[in-house]
Amino acid sequence: MSNTLYSEATSKSEPRTNMSYLLELPVEVCLNISDHLLQVDAVCLALTCKALLCLLGGRDRMRLEPPDKETLLCRLEADVTGVVYCHTCHKLMPFDDAPPIFGFRLNRLPDSQFPKCVCSSMVWCSGANFRLPYYLARLATNYQLLGPKHGIPLSYLSYEYRRPYLDCVSSTLAPLRSRLKMCQKEAAIAKLIGNELFIRLTHTIFHEEADTEMLQKYIAATPFYICKHTTFGAYSWNQDDDVNLPALDATRARGSDYHNTGSCRRCMTDWDTSIEWTDGECGWVVRVKAYYGLGRCRSPSDPKWRALSTMSMKCAYRDVPMGAIKQRWLAE
Repeated sequence: MSNTLYSEATSKSEPRTNMSYLLELPVEVCLNISDHLLQVDAVCLALTCKALLCLLGGRDRMRLEPPDKETLLCRLEADVTGVVYCHTCHKLMPFDDAPPIFGFRLNRLPDSQFPKCVCSSMVWCSGANFRLPYYLARLATNYQLLGPKHGIPLSYLSYEYRRPYLDCVSSTLAPLRSRLKMCQKEAAIAKLIGNELFIRLTHTIFHEEADTEMLQKYIAATPFYICKHTTFGAYSWNQDDDVNLPALDATRARGSDYHNTGSCRRCMTDWDTSIEWTDGECGWVVRVKAYYGLGRCRSPSDPKWRALSTMSMKCAYRDVPMGAIKQRWLAE
């Protein structure tokens, strides 16, 4: 019988506690076990302890193809706290658990991690302040699936924001910029439903002095996307996917509120649109609620994530009926 991995040179007076019985097997048996494992599983076995690494960790044995390397790193991501797997760099990257800054600076961590890949895959819509890089979506789902030390809470993806739009007005309204008093409120709420990430983004647009004509001009001249494939208002690049709001003018009756729902045919997005009169100082209020189904966020190649993060028709994907994203959100 050949020697076991447990060193006979170890002092017999030392207690042999917390030691795997695997180390008491003959070397030939350990090698035979490794030979019968998948390559990635054999590497995981070799990484169990120093003794097995010395026996099984030869250069040829430790070499992994890209898919197996990804599997290994994802397993380590689940075991090691404070790191997240980067699909672009194919590395485990440390992350800062401080709340991210939403807005146009959301695409970078406070400690400047992820310099190359942070913008490689991101869900965002023109005209909105919302930016969600893939790594933040993965960290939010890791928090729920792997534990608090492996990600960030969903509350970090939820926010309320309000700002005047004086700096974002189309050039066609530049002469009116000095007297525009347009405001937009934006609020995001994130949920994990059945291990999938869902986000509801609410946009509220109004004129601070209830100027209906200015509100209509602003909506008509400002590009705004509900998702990568759908616009609302008079600004449209694809009439088939445009959400046409009724015209706002001084003759519109205050009791004639407008409500409509819809869904994108190319991604996991549903929406509600409404125009309502408020008795306060704001007058007509335009509100859009968009419901996004981002999938499990285990890979940026997930068809649900890709459909939301790109305009390419090749990546179009929707596997649920129209309105199902909203219904699933409301059911929770």
